This record gives sequence, C-alpha cells and structure tokens, in this order.
Amino acid sequence: MIKVLIIGPSLNSVGGVSNVQKKYMGILQKTLVSDGIKFFFHPTQIDGSKFKKLIYAIYSLIEFIKIIRKVNPDIIHAQTGIGMGFWRKSIFLMLSRRIKRKTILHLHADSKEYYQKLTPFKKTLFKKVINNIDFIFTVTLGNQEFLKTLLKNKSKIKMIENPIEVPKTSKIKTFDEKSLFLHMGELSDQKGIFDFLNLAKQCQEVGLNYEFVAAGKGNLELINEYVRQKKIKNFRYLGYLNEESKNSVLQKTKYLVLLTKFDQKPVVIQEALSNGIPCLVSNIGGIPEMIQNNSNGFIFSENEFENIINIILNLDSEAYTQLSSNAFLSSKKYNPITISLELKKIYKDLLDIR
Repeated sequence: MIKVLIIGPSLNSVGGVSNVQKKYMGILQKTLVSDGIKFFFHPTQIDGSKFKKLIYAIYSLIEFIKIIRKVNPDIIHAQTGIGMGFWRKSIFLMLSRRIKRKTILHLHADSKEYYQKLTPFKKTLFKKVINNIDFIFTVTLGNQEFLKTLLKNKSKIKMIENPIEVPKTSKIKTFDEKSLFLHMGELSDQKGIFDFLNLAKQCQEVGLNYEFVAAGKGNLELINEYVRQKKIKNFRYLGYLNEESKNSVLQKTKYLVLLTKFDQKPVVIQEALSNGIPCLVSNIGGIPEMIQNNSNGFIFSENEFENIINIILNLDSEAYTQLSSNAFLSSKKYNPITISLELKKIYKDLLDIR
C-alpha cells in the first residue's frame, strides 16, 4: 500500500486549489484505491483574517507532525498556489525531507511573474526550495517550461491535468433564442464580471433574448449598482452553488463566459467542456491550452471583448452544435482514469517500485 498525504487549503475553503483537492479525495481516490494507493488529507490553511490564518498555520504544523507519526505516509503531496501559499508549503515539504519522506509540489498558479518580482535573496531561496523537492507538478505547459529554467534536474517536473468527472455519454447542445450565458467563479473585476455584464447589455440593446446568470461570491452591492446604472434587465445572480445546483445550471447553459484577467486552468472551464458547453474566454495563463478558437470555443484578448457579440450574432445553429460536440470531446483528457495512471507512475517511480 502506497500512502500519500495530500496537504493544502481546507476542503471548506473557497478557491480552485480546494476544489481540485476534493477531486483527489473523491473521484481519484476511488480510481487509485484498487491499485494500492490511499490518500490522506491534512489542511494547512483556512479562510479568514491574517491573524486567524497565522494561528491556524502554527496549529496545522503541530498536527502535521502528529499525522506523520499516525499515518506514516510514503509521499507528501502539497497542493498550492503561489505567494504565501508556496512558502507555507515549503516549510512542510522541507520538514518532510528531513524525516525522509518523498515530496511533491503541485503548483496551481503561474510562477514566472511572481518569481521575477522577488528580491535576489528570495529568488535564491525559491530556487533552493524547488531544487530540494523530489518532484513538481504544474497545471500548464508554460509554467512547466519556466520552472525547468530554474531546476538542475529538468526531468523531475511534469504538467498534469486536473481531474473532473466526464460523462460517459455525449452532451451535445443545440442553440436557441432563449439561451443561457453563465459566469461562474469569483464575482470581481479581475475575474471579468463587469465584462460579462457589458456583454449582457450589448445583447439586450440589439434585442437578443438571452439570459445572463452569475454564480459565485463577490461584492454584490457593487454589482447590483452597476446593473442598475447600466439598466441591465437580462442578468440574474444565482448565489454560491453547491455541487447539485451547479450541475443543474450547467445542463441549461449554452455558453460559459469567463473573461478573467488572471488564471491558470480554471476548473469551471473543464466542467463546462464536459457538459458540451462552448466557452468564451480570455487569452490568459493556461486557458489557450484548453480552448481552441472556433473549435470548442473562442479566445479573446482584453481589447477584443467588445467583439464577442459579433461571434454570437454570426454563429448559426449548425456551427454551434459542432462547437458543443468538440467541447465535449476535448474534455476527455480530464478523465480521472487517465490522470490516475500518470499519478500512479510518478508515485511508484519516486518509491522505486516496479
């Protein structure tokens, strides 16, 4: 039995890393348990104030030592973003190395821009940390190639997709005059909520009978004021959705709109594709690795957002159905079985198990 201790944000936290961890503890665990691989989970941070996070970090480190003794894991697999999350996980990973456990750093955020802004001392420390970890996973090819420039052993890094449950049967959609456009995730300017609302306003002005809905958390007062000022009548806020409600909304959605200004590989895009939903997205991070123009959606630079409505107006029902079919087919690579095979190989290689 290979025992893998996954460490990262609490499963109750809001955010992409937490959502991925839920997939590991759920669908991936079910897939890998028959191969003799068992996951355990230890939260290293929670949502809240800086003081609350600091107290919990100290508590988590003490509990980490206890769970090492209790579970005796073979591998510590740390899931994190960049910034303070990276430095927190580095403490856990360096401690794990000292007690002769194999270590994996799983980076869900881009490193290049962050690294370039570091002081010379912190750059040296960053390189020391990643070179002392046994293996590194990234979620984009771009981040993989950048980190290779900092690694002495360039073979100890691999891009791996985040897993989602992909339906066995195709979910091809057809377009109609009452189609639903969805924004799902953080409701902020950085995540593109106001560009989404502007698109709703454009469709309203040309008489398109489409409904625009948003799900997630954010500053609702600011959003409601923007909707009131712009006199947007085709927008509705759904709140923060649980898994069942989210699946219900995805079944009704005809386009996912995610005009984010920063991101890597949003899980919501994977979920949309698996439901046959073409995506209208920004040309940011690892998104171009997920969406191909005029195949399973459309990609726009920030100065092109005003042109989205032209795509919608000029796309006939046959072309939309082809987009939907391609969207579903492109989600196959996120299948847990495919990803579990990659994980199993890395885990066994680290422990020199043949």
